[in-house]
Amino acid sequence: AWPPATLRRLADERLHAQAAEANFRRAACGASVVALRHAALALRLFGRRKAVQREDELRAVRTPEVQDLTMSKEEVAKRLKNAEELVAFRAAAAIESRRIAAEKEAEAQAGRRHISGVGMVGTASGTSPRDGGLTDVPAGKLSSLQRGLQAYREFVDFAIRRYGNACRLWFAIDPEENMEIGEMQFARACEGIGYRGNLAALWRYLDLDHSGHITLQEVDSSCAVLLAGLKLFLEEKFSGRWPAATTALIGRSNRAHKADFVARLEELGYQGPARKLFDFLARSGLGFVLRTDLSFLQSWTPPSYLVCKPDVEFLEEVKSALLALHGNLLRAWMRDLDKSRTMRVTWEDWLHMCNSLVQKTAAGAALPKTERQQAAAWRALDKDCSGWIPLRVLDFEAFSCLAVVKRWVDSAHAGLVSRALRSMAAPRTESDQILEGHRPPLVPVSTIQVTRKAFKHVLRRDVGMSREDAELFCIGLDLRDDRMLTESDFKFIERWDLNWEDWVASSGRSCGIPQAKRSSAVSMHSNVESHSGQRH
Repeated sequence: AWPPATLRRLADERLHAQAAEANFRRAACGASVVALRHAALALRLFGRRKAVQREDELRAVRTPEVQDLTMSKEEVAKRLKNAEELVAFRAAAAIESRRIAAEKEAEAQAGRRHISGVGMVGTASGTSPRDGGLTDVPAGKLSSLQRGLQAYREFVDFAIRRYGNACRLWFAIDPEENMEIGEMQFARACEGIGYRGNLAALWRYLDLDHSGHITLQEVDSSCAVLLAGLKLFLEEKFSGRWPAATTALIGRSNRAHKADFVARLEELGYQGPARKLFDFLARSGLGFVLRTDLSFLQSWTPPSYLVCKPDVEFLEEVKSALLALHGNLLRAWMRDLDKSRTMRVTWEDWLHMCNSLVQKTAAGAALPKTERQQAAAWRALDKDCSGWIPLRVLDFEAFSCLAVVKRWVDSAHAGLVSRALRSMAAPRTESDQILEGHRPPLVPVSTIQVTRKAFKHVLRRDVGMSREDAELFCIGLDLRDDRMLTESDFKFIERWDLNWEDWVASSGRSCGIPQAKRSSAVSMHSNVESHSGQRH
């Protein structure tokens, strides 16, 4: 029978422009393209009606009265097109979230069906628990970041076909030259330039530091390094006089062809790849650089690490100070660096930590005190200038201990920290209780506490960790210094995408952003070190 039971006819007094407008706005905030298009159709049909209250002699009813259109059909179509981009983006993100949740549930069910021991020293593969068990990710079972890498490669191919390189693509999606783009602006810009890939996965891959915006160095870090080096070179050469710097490169006209641009740069003493720099700056792709193509350099403030050389000595001073203050680098990572528990530390986190460390240590310590010195220490870690580093890069020993526990929780406890803690807090055999020195009571999940001694015993017995590694892990996560570990202390490992990090490392890529971001066809040039990167 029609209509179905789930549909009902609206009263005539509710079919008017005000209701249609409200319905369209609700649909524009949702994640259903079908609902949005239906709302736009209703707005076109009933946009000329305005509800008025009128007393009739026979009955008092609210009847619709035809009024002039508040907007034309073309305006409705334009509003639909603008809103449809964002709604489609939300719909893709929702689908991606459901797929990730389904995969996690499937992995949890597989873990319940097949519980296997992990991390035993001297396994058939020849790896130890400290190695992290790097293996290839099975085909067809990709993590969200691996799907993001696929989306990024498609994005790269699109950039090459349409624009030629990443810098031209960037200014196509950032025409206002803000040098950073938010999520919604990125979605609208991709729609505007005709890119139809997996935007949700692409955004998660580009915004790995979870800042809510992306910059040029997150799209192509080597391009950002090259442009930042040019900005520093011109600032030092012309003492900040940007009109003079622009005239020296472009000449007195408004454009400069490639041969002229390269010759002028070399005359000024520029030592970088001038021809590739021209290709990045020539946004039109017609063989010349306009004066306006250089205007962003004056207002752009690139991060300091883009124009610094790595300084391993400063890095070792920082690590030594962290060890002296916290005892091990896992504890330093948890307390001073990764406070948001994303397993990634950004450049801003590093700056804050360095400044705090200088205040906590003796005045005579040889720590990096200026931002340039701190940037030089950062570059020793962030070799590809991605803007973030994982724990693996800072200290592989601390990473390996945490990775072993993560794998154990995933395989033996379906990826749930609460289940792992319950297994430790449950009554054990008499010999176990004597060995652990106590019998933990059964308590609710939210208040489960396990002593460090009991936790270390489980790590050595069930996971195969050495005494030193188990001690490093437990001390590193006991930030309250009460010799107890709770679910909140390492709940974050449930969200840690360790498979992706291992896949990146085992495939020979950098420990930060995969090499596709640095050596793809979009980034065919090498990083250029600043000529003024000496220690200050």
